[in-house]
Amino acid sequence: AYGAWLLRDTVLPEISERAMSCFQDWLGYFASAPLAQNNWNLFWIVNHTARKALGWDYEQDTIGAAWEMIDGCHRGDGWMTDGPEQFFDDYNWWVFGVHEMFWMQMDGEANPERCALVGDRIRNRLEIYPYFFGQDGSVSEYGRSLSYKFARLACPILAYKLGLWPHSTGMLKRLVRKQLAFYDNNGA
Repeated sequence: AYGAWLLRDTVLPEISERAMSCFQDWLGYFASAPLAQNNWNLFWIVNHTARKALGWDYEQDTIGAAWEMIDGCHRGDGWMTDGPEQFFDDYNWWVFGVHEMFWMQMDGEANPERCALVGDRIRNRLEIYPYFFGQDGSVSEYGRSLSYKFARLACPILAYKLGLWPHSTGMLKRLVRKQLAFYDNNGA
């Protein structure tokens, strides 16, 4: 859904009416299940928000209910837990941070109060982000998902783009360079 929003002016106009209808039905299908009690609500938020931004059918009530659950995951200082289980892991960077910023890009202007709340959470969370990395670019490996570990740099990079990165540009460049080099030097 977010990818479609990013390609709204380039690729989407080239897609046939039938293919577009199938795509919209597919997105609708995957955002119609009951809401979960975890980070998956961000997937519903992004799906419905992208469809809203594209002028397609969406459910504002689903977006609102999903945000209520996500807000309940906040545990202070910007930190999110994955529902009632109290897991703290790389979801804070990839799922929470990135998907919250997807929403900010697509619909943040329509809800400046929520945008400020989410932006503050992300900025607060990223205050300690550099401390997870060693001087050599290594990082404390924690969490449940390998793909989310690979995506841990997406949050600070997108935060930088949106003006939410609370550190210097040099700090971000160093973290990205060192992290990628660390994995490259270790056979990634």
